[in-house]
Parts: sequence; C-alpha cells; structure tokens
Amino acid sequence: MYSLLLVAAMANPLWFDNQQLQPESYAITPMVRLETRCQCRLQINISKSSEQGTTVSRQQSAITIPAGADTALANLRFTLQQGDRVLIHIALTDGQRQHYENSLSLPQ
Repeated sequence: MYSLLLVAAMANPLWFDNQQLQPESYAITPMVRLETRCQCRLQINISKSSEQGTTVSRQQSAITIPAGADTALANLRFTLQQGDRVLIHIALTDGQRQHYENSLSLPQ
C-alpha cells in the first residue's frame, strides 16, 4: 500500500513547498518540474473557511514551464486564526496531453 502511494506521489510533478512561519502563518509555493517544455495554462483556486464564512479566490494565467527545472508557480502567504481552514488547488495543462492537479489543505 505504501509503495503505491509513493509511486502516485512521484508521478505527479506538482507539489507544494510549504513553511509554517509562526503558529498561525504559512508561506506556500506551488512547484512543478516537467520533463518537456510546456506552454501551459495555470489555474489556482483558494478557498478559506472561517467562523465568518467562506471566501474563494481564482487566478488563471498563461505560463511557460522550462524542461527539467524546478519552477515556482506562485508565492502565497496565509494567516489563519483558530478554526480557519484553507484549501489550495492547482491545475496545470497544455490543453492537449499534459494535465496535472494537486491540492493542499491547511492546517494539515
């Protein structure tokens, strides 16, 4: 079972470099490493839930990803209060053969 999870994780070229700066503060950098150069469409969806309700942010952009290099897709910072939750979903596609998605939930 664990080997299947490891293979699945290795197959996805999208990941999150995340740092907890303080107990309630996070710095998140969605990252990608592709084997071939890609003229891609990037979509980032962020949903933050708190006692006051839920806010949703959606961002889209065209991006060129070089082959074989770790590439930062964005730099995100969040401050969470007790009970807050954030879901970050990223999708990267060339509109043809390459389509990748990954999500991160905070706090973990």
